[in-house]
Amino acid sequence: MESWGVFLQYIDLAFGKAIDEREDVQVFLALLMMQSRAGNLCITVEKDRILPSCPKEFLEQALAGAKKYEAKGPIVQEGNHYYLKRNYHFEKSIEKSLLDLLNRKCEPIEAQDLSEKLTDEQKSAVLKGLQTSFLLITGGPGRGKTYTASHILRHFKGRVLVTAPTGKATARLLEGMSEFSVQSGTLHSLLKIRGPKDFYQTPPHLEADLIIVDEAYMIDARLFALFLQAVPPHARLIIMGDGDQLPPVEAGDLFTQICRFVKKHHPENYSELTLCLRSDRKELLELADHVRLGEEEAIAKAHLQPLPKKISFSQFPKPTEKRPEPQELLSRFTQYRILTPLREGRYGVSGIGEQAMDTLLENAKPPYYFAYPILITKNNYDLDLYNGEAGIVIRHVLEKNGPLLPEDRAYFPDGKEIAAVLLPPHEISYALSIHKSQGSEFDELLLLLPSGSERFSREILYTGITRARKKLTICGEEEVFRHLLMASGNRTSNLLSKSN
Repeated sequence: MESWGVFLQYIDLAFGKAIDEREDVQVFLALLMMQSRAGNLCITVEKDRILPSCPKEFLEQALAGAKKYEAKGPIVQEGNHYYLKRNYHFEKSIEKSLLDLLNRKCEPIEAQDLSEKLTDEQKSAVLKGLQTSFLLITGGPGRGKTYTASHILRHFKGRVLVTAPTGKATARLLEGMSEFSVQSGTLHSLLKIRGPKDFYQTPPHLEADLIIVDEAYMIDARLFALFLQAVPPHARLIIMGDGDQLPPVEAGDLFTQICRFVKKHHPENYSELTLCLRSDRKELLELADHVRLGEEEAIAKAHLQPLPKKISFSQFPKPTEKRPEPQELLSRFTQYRILTPLREGRYGVSGIGEQAMDTLLENAKPPYYFAYPILITKNNYDLDLYNGEAGIVIRHVLEKNGPLLPEDRAYFPDGKEIAAVLLPPHEISYALSIHKSQGSEFDELLLLLPSGSERFSREILYTGITRARKKLTICGEEEVFRHLLMASGNRTSNLLSKSN
């Protein structure tokens, strides 16, 4: 098993060895753990292959191990699907909740004076939202999902709750509902998640008659399961998102799979908005559509530039004598950002962050104030800060390499302000990994596609492109871009398969 080290990590190998003494079974179990860490809820064993795939040189051994192994303890087998027990629990909980929602009856609401500004697709979605207790609204950027949901709200009387996976996404959804009296909060805060054990408790029902959820593609399996349990039996639910975005960092690709099932079997609960309504983003969104469909026209429309020998950081603030205003800085950091698929190396998140700090502080002499962007990398439930949440730190530097001071503060778009010294694990985010950029938008983007990016798929390209509001520059080799364009990655689960 030593040669598996390139494909698997120590935790995968240790998992297999802890459960069974037989080497081929250990290989199979290590594969299950690895695919679970990669975001797949299960693996599927067929006659001559395992999905998602494993290297050909180990396939025979893994298949032999699967035949010998009798699922027990932390492993659950359902037909030819094998799960870690927690993933099985989440998948079945989501499945039950969704089928209950789809079979739930509600009192239809009469549609009155639908706005002439609504497109035919949007009018259809509004009517479905008024007739059913559960509605999926899907579509890419600029299709008017929030606008459509707001017109459903115009006809609704009752308690309304709007939410999303992150504070930024929740705030943006709230802006689109500003003319209405609604309650809001992130999913974590509404579900009172204070630690990992809370995901395994039965949550209290949310106090609402209509719940609207945005950016649903970012919701992982355990959070989706808990949220759906918290929807009251009488409440209507609208879930919105773009199924072509990257799936969440944690396990599951649920929004895409749910959309596929509901579109096929319950079209009355499904609305897809395809018409682009944002003329100011027409070229960007056309490029995104070509990428989404894997069309070669995307290569010419991308106007690829070579990777810069030296990255410019002139768009970012330098040290100042006076303390900068936090809200102005938060706004400024949404104007420009660098995206990359890679974590390490010269064109990775860490390398770019180091280059940015060196460049911006090159001639700085204390004392000075300095602001830099950060991204939270580990949940801290006490501080209400979650993995992927973006903010800024403003430091007062009195001496070179000096410590953090009590006055150094971190600020976040939803209004949170925290002493910098209390921050949970975080990283400097002049560059964001494309995965961590989900739910964010920037006026101008520099999208880097260095060598090594080709191990990803077109979803990462689509997500990166759709983060740009006004201007996008893509740098990289055509060969890398083409490889990404032609590769599509889907995670494995067995959600709703028995209901098909």
